[in-house]
Amino acid sequence: MARFFERFTGELAEKKVDLPKGDLPDDEYLGGVCKLLSSPEGLPDELSEALFTIDEKADHAGQERLENAVEQNEVQLKFDFESSHGDVVMQVWLARSELFAQAHNEQRLRRLSSFEYFGAALAENKGKPFTAPGNEAMEGLRADLDGWFVRHNRGHETTQISRHEIDGEWWFVIRHGDTLLRTAKVEKEKTTLFHFRPAKDDVVVFSPRHDEIRIHAGTKGEKELYRREFGVRLRGDDKYFSERKAFTLEPLRLDGAGALEWDGQGEIDRIVLWEFEIAWGDGYNQLRFGRRTTFLRPLRSRERKRSLIAAGW
Repeated sequence: MARFFERFTGELAEKKVDLPKGDLPDDEYLGGVCKLLSSPEGLPDELSEALFTIDEKADHAGQERLENAVEQNEVQLKFDFESSHGDVVMQVWLARSELFAQAHNEQRLRRLSSFEYFGAALAENKGKPFTAPGNEAMEGLRADLDGWFVRHNRGHETTQISRHEIDGEWWFVIRHGDTLLRTAKVEKEKTTLFHFRPAKDDVVVFSPRHDEIRIHAGTKGEKELYRREFGVRLRGDDKYFSERKAFTLEPLRLDGAGALEWDGQGEIDRIVLWEFEIAWGDGYNQLRFGRRTTFLRPLRSRERKRSLIAAGW
């Protein structure tokens, strides 16, 4: 903990935050740290962000991803046999904070599940050789996206783009400003109106193997923007990714659990129905199921039995 806080000595001094002395007994030192963290509004933003990120990675999945990153990058770290998840995560953060950030970003991106897919519209276009865009192309993309955000009241010069190559795919994270917000702020018995422009993250993933992009964004306009602009920067044509790839629940409706069966051939090991959610507009509550066995159960309303998934979904 002392080594962690040393990384923020300057920021803590600016905030006039006094750390507990490192020579205190463990109980007293940790008590002082707990007291310090109980008032996060007084801590530097960088320190708070680091703590939240470390805490988010301190589980089985986070530890495994960090251990793999350490091994792949040949980082000389030796974890104690009695280390907790938090011990391992903190040790990696202290040794290679940039490697930690990369692993955290990859995990955060993989959690995204809501995408729209677009492929090459013309057969002769499919399979064209791909070269990753350079810095000049990325700067041009950033400028074009920023221009659209300015015209749509998302702020000026707020756009940032980062690239991540993950398992043969290119992940582009677009951070930009969102519509201005106003909210009341209370401090020392005084209420003021707080104006700010929140940051928003969108994601575009390009798969050279399938020659398609998938887009995670909030509005139809943003999705159309990314479809055009990434078509230009990745393939030289704003209409290149014009074939919308639709996915249907029809196999689940017709075959039930049979739609999840797989013979083990090819690259797929298994198919898992992780979760599904259905909402009916008839006065009943929204239903959420998280287990495959639930899919097999008959579902009844008060008056009638009906199919779990309606035709045409």
